[in-house]
Amino acid sequence: MLAVCLLNAQPSAPGGNAISLAGEGYQTPSPALNVALGQIVVAHLHGIATTIESDIVAVAGPSGFQHTLGGISVDLVEGANATATSLELRAIFQTRCVDPCRPVTGITLQIPFDLPTDSIALPWMRISENGKPAGGVLLLPVTDNVQVINTCDDSRIFISAAYSVPQNVCASDVMHGGFRTAALRPTNSRSRLRIFC
Repeated sequence: MLAVCLLNAQPSAPGGNAISLAGEGYQTPSPALNVALGQIVVAHLHGIATTIESDIVAVAGPSGFQHTLGGISVDLVEGANATATSLELRAIFQTRCVDPCRPVTGITLQIPFDLPTDSIALPWMRISENGKPAGGVLLLPVTDNVQVINTCDDSRIFISAAYSVPQNVCASDVMHGGFRTAALRPTNSRSRLRIFC
């Protein structure tokens, strides 16, 4: 019932909606992406026609991160007036597969801290390819969705303190005293930690 309501509530993108969330494993994809204020999220999407040959990771400049990577841009559309805000992108990447497989495009971005969590009209992300809207994904704002970044995340965000972690090991990016915590470098209840979420 919730899925039907959410799908009916999603504003249609000009020219239809070619974009959909990709499910993980054998799970049916959700009709909406749960997001928290300020959360860095990777949206895994089907339906992006643009081919991304290799991972593209944005580098922050004097005015922040880029708004377009590989010809792809994302706008946050919210409120009764459908106010659009261009989002800064952190990274974009795409899976490789052979037909009839559909490639999955991952877009790493940060949800704004001022996203309303109590609005009746749900916000959505409008995905554009080379300046033309291709579709969108409904967002479901939640008050808390903490996830500590680890070395196995596919966000393409590089935490320099994790450079020494072997590639086949998943380690949380939790810092103490300028170093990543580990079994050989434990912390205690009075420790000040820096956690990358």
